[in-house]
Amino acid sequence: LDARLRVQMRGEIQRLQKALGITAVYVTHDQEEAMAISDRIAVMHQGVIVQEGSAETLYRRPASEFVAQFIGRTNLLRGRVAAATGDAIEVEVQGHRLRVAVEGASPAVGASVTLVVRPEAIAISPEGTGLAGTVLSRTFLGEKAEYQVRVGNETLQVTAYGAGGARTLAPGESVTLEVPSSGVWVLEAGT
Repeated sequence: LDARLRVQMRGEIQRLQKALGITAVYVTHDQEEAMAISDRIAVMHQGVIVQEGSAETLYRRPASEFVAQFIGRTNLLRGRVAAATGDAIEVEVQGHRLRVAVEGASPAVGASVTLVVRPEAIAISPEGTGLAGTVLSRTFLGEKAEYQVRVGNETLQVTAYGAGGARTLAPGESVTLEVPSSGVWVLEAGT
């Protein structure tokens, strides 16, 4: 089905499910479609369910790097915990310290961690104090622009909304990326 008809069909499936009061099992490889029509999602890897929950839980709190990469676009920033204070940690990433809120027990100072940062959470600008990078590409998509930005030896995905009124950042331009302290999920090494 074309994209427009698929959106209509998933709405019809939801309507029928609710009207008839039935449970439906829907198998798809389209993550956006799964998130749009599901109350609960099970992510399988090599025949084993690795995480199950609501679309929002899987997107915002993935249990592993596999789930983070499987459910939506993401950036995985590897670093080491430099400091831990109460409900936040400071993580050394690409020579820059990022302060990140944590839920539950904080990883120990010195622990290797991976930060799961969704492209829409990162703010991009031509100047600032965050991660320094270089724009590799920009794709205009109407209400948003998607950037590929080189930071050290990593390429990060950044989604900037309101792209029509925002300053266009061109390939080759130096930029700064600000990673928020909340909305970042911390995975300890080995998860």
